[in-house]
Amino acid sequence: MNELRIGKPMVKGEVIIIPIENFYIRSISGDMGCWLSGLKKPFAIIISDAAGIRAYDTAAAEISVGSLIQKIPELSEVLVSSTQKKGIPEEFSSNST
Repeated sequence: MNELRIGKPMVKGEVIIIPIENFYIRSISGDMGCWLSGLKKPFAIIISDAAGIRAYDTAAAEISVGSLIQKIPELSEVLVSSTQKKGIPEEFSSNST
């Protein structure tokens, strides 16, 4: 199993940082039993502030917020909730996706 997940959002003043994690679980079964291993690695971060919503991968390259929403549909709700709490107009924040 390999999936992207939303990490715990962090709030610092007027800035919200949302980590996106790559979560991987592997299982192997054999004659001696079953082994499970898991790995959680950073995939990207989303920054929401007065300038809008931006996403960056682990190499610090800007990536499309829309592509992350396609991979993690519930991300859309988290972003809408965070921008409404900060009072960013929806039409301004949606231009960044």
